[in-house]
Amino acid sequence: MKTIHLFAVLPFAFIIGCNEVEQDNTPESVLKSFGTMFPNAKEVEWEHEEDSWEAGFMSNEHEVSVEFSETGGWIETETTLHRSEVPPLVVEGIYKKYANAEFLKFEEVRGEDFLAYEVDIRFEGEEIEILISGSGVLLEGEGAEKESKEELES
Repeated sequence: MKTIHLFAVLPFAFIIGCNEVEQDNTPESVLKSFGTMFPNAKEVEWEHEEDSWEAGFMSNEHEVSVEFSETGGWIETETTLHRSEVPPLVVEGIYKKYANAEFLKFEEVRGEDFLAYEVDIRFEGEEIEILISGSGVLLEGEGAEKESKEELES
């Protein structure tokens, strides 16, 4: 029996729900917050979701995506990473659950009070998206609830 991974489908739902917009249509409060955080960003593409704004751009050979609230409050930043930039415990944590996984993409996900890594892998013919802490604990993905619970009980 095949298992459908909801977190593997969510990025497509996200893409469908976004509308690319011109910078001129982006609220001033959002542009101001963005400019303060990323004064050197060039060729920024803006998207508007139901209740947030997202800026996408390249920085030092990394794709960066920054999300803001309607009022310009920073929500999170996702930055693609090269494998050499990923903490070893992240890779070890994934191999612990998914031996022989093929790594497809790494992203650092940073918010006001959190830091995690979103990792896309191919395992046994399926593409899976995993959210994992810097210490290697699965936060979201197949087997994440069990591992997080065990971590809390230790």
